[in-house]
Amino acid sequence: MLAGVLFIRQSGIKELPMAIGEPLEIIIIKNTDQHDDNFYQLLRNFLSVEIGPSPQPERVLNIIELDQTSFKGIFKRHQNLLFVTKSDTFSIKHTDNIFAKNQNAVFLNSHSSKDLLSNKQKIVDLVFQIKEMEIKRQILKYKNQNNIELQRIINNKHNLSILLPKKFFLALDSQKTTWFRNETPKIGQGILLSNLDHKDTSLSPYKICRVVDSIVKANILGPLENSYMTFESRAQKSIDTIMLGGFSAIKIQSLWRMENDFMGGVYQLYYIPGNQSVRDRIIYTYVYAPGENKKIPLMHLESIVQTADFF
Repeated sequence: MLAGVLFIRQSGIKELPMAIGEPLEIIIIKNTDQHDDNFYQLLRNFLSVEIGPSPQPERVLNIIELDQTSFKGIFKRHQNLLFVTKSDTFSIKHTDNIFAKNQNAVFLNSHSSKDLLSNKQKIVDLVFQIKEMEIKRQILKYKNQNNIELQRIINNKHNLSILLPKKFFLALDSQKTTWFRNETPKIGQGILLSNLDHKDTSLSPYKICRVVDSIVKANILGPLENSYMTFESRAQKSIDTIMLGGFSAIKIQSLWRMENDFMGGVYQLYYIPGNQSVRDRIIYTYVYAPGENKKIPLMHLESIVQTADFF
């Protein structure tokens, strides 16, 4: 199977059609002659990683399974493919543009279910590698959609360059804080940037949440009188340290709610510590999508944030 796939790839990328498929969706191509149902059930379980704190449980990936005999036609053009084959040693390898342009194909070689158990973390890591690939695809799209006018506002006020798609509009422009929104009939997205008064000593995650919550309360007002956005203090939080624009940043994901209204959703905030000459900055993003999956609009916001460049 592997040799045949690689042979097709050598025919040349210019002749290939564009990859298709939904973001964060992957097709597992199974060889049921080599591995049984228990093996594939275990693999599905390891790939079923949740997106983190959310109003309802939600997994990062949508998984489609096909026997290799059914893997033909339009399925070959899907942008994320996972080929599973039997091998004496466990390995995960990535290859791009096999059957289509902008395609990511992963080859997982494993001997048995015991092999999967021994390499569980590598399979979990694969989920986030696929997500990072999706974010890179999204960033390429944003490079042709950048809102130059809003970009200028961000540069001048926050000493920050970020690709903001044209569908976003300016909702608030105050001395230290800027709020951008994108609204569709089903989904609302927001990005709030703010320069903090604090600098020199990094804040703890607890203090970050208190400071950002106070900024959000004061600036993101709801549609009803006396309604405003605030953090859901009882909700679980995920806290990570990431690299953002060459700087170490703290990323926190949890839930927000609208005080005096029946609205809520997921937020992600990024705290970028300052130094003696530059004050701390925060990037706060949120999704409002009642009855809809949150992972795609959330990933779109993560893609925007990943374009950040500080100066």
